[in-house]
Amino acid sequence: IVQELVNNALKYADATQIVVQLTKQPEKVTVTVEDNGKGFDKQVLAGQPGAGLINIRHRVDYFKGSIDIDSGPGSGTSVTIELNE
Repeated sequence: IVQELVNNALKYADATQIVVQLTKQPEKVTVTVEDNGKGFDKQVLAGQPGAGLINIRHRVDYFKGSIDIDSGPGSGTSVTIELNE
């Protein structure tokens, strides 16, 4: 999941900085990947077929987790994934 998010930041967002954070708590693991790239409009992306985010969502679902994507044109992207143990 993290590899795909970092790859997307490099390939599509033209990011120059990427921060990956991993936090483990007794009941869950949280992964946050943030970049300073060009961002995107989530509404436009939702209507486009693409394997990258679909694969990420499937992997998160497999682990019974949740995903939150915060992005906008020109504002970079932050993806937070919570996986329950």
